[in-house]
Amino acid sequence: MKKEVIKESKKCYLIVDIIFYLLICVLGLIVLTLNGIEAVSILKYLYLIFYSLGFLSLIAYFINRRENDFEFLYFGLINIYVGTFTLVYRNYSNAHFILGNSVLIYTIANALNKGLHVKILDQNRSLNVISKLSIMLVLMIFSLLISINFYDDFILESEILGYYFLNYGLLSLMEPLINVLIKNKRISKYFNVGIEREETKTEKKIKTNKKVNKREVKKPKKSNKVNSNEK
Repeated sequence: MKKEVIKESKKCYLIVDIIFYLLICVLGLIVLTLNGIEAVSILKYLYLIFYSLGFLSLIAYFINRRENDFEFLYFGLINIYVGTFTLVYRNYSNAHFILGNSVLIYTIANALNKGLHVKILDQNRSLNVISKLSIMLVLMIFSLLISINFYDDFILESEILGYYFLNYGLLSLMEPLINVLIKNKRISKYFNVGIEREETKTEKKIKTNKKVNKREVKKPKKSNKVNSNEK
């Protein structure tokens, strides 16, 4: 079974993905315009950012519905959950602690979401697993480094949040672009050759196992001469 390469009919999916990640970049630029706002102030409005992302991702999910693909749906629910978390604790005295926890929860939840989708793509033997896995690892490392900085009392939270969402959108935008690159005939041929070799190896193993099983089944019959002599 050959791995799936992105077809021309799936351009709509790529367009929706690109538009959604560009909107995250725009949201990051808007947050950057709030440069110099203290942690207490940014925390009071942070839930609006997560709710906006949750709303946009749910729209993207229903527009861009694909079989066994719930990444946008889970991403929307994650944003709603983290947005509710920041809404409940927006008046907490230690704003840095809440900001750090929010981004940390956001990072872990999104890593699990992408990891689940990587597993599904791998089971379906899709070439998109390459872009999904690579972007997932980069985003996880980047988000962890950012979340650690929020626990510091001497940083500009609004500026770091702006760069966080901007880079998150740019890195996520690389995923559909890599998928387009994989669609190239030369690159797809390279992957298909490797896949065919793996398939021939597995087929040979199956054939050898069948031969061994047949030999084990064909055991010599016991003669009845011994029984007659004994009588």
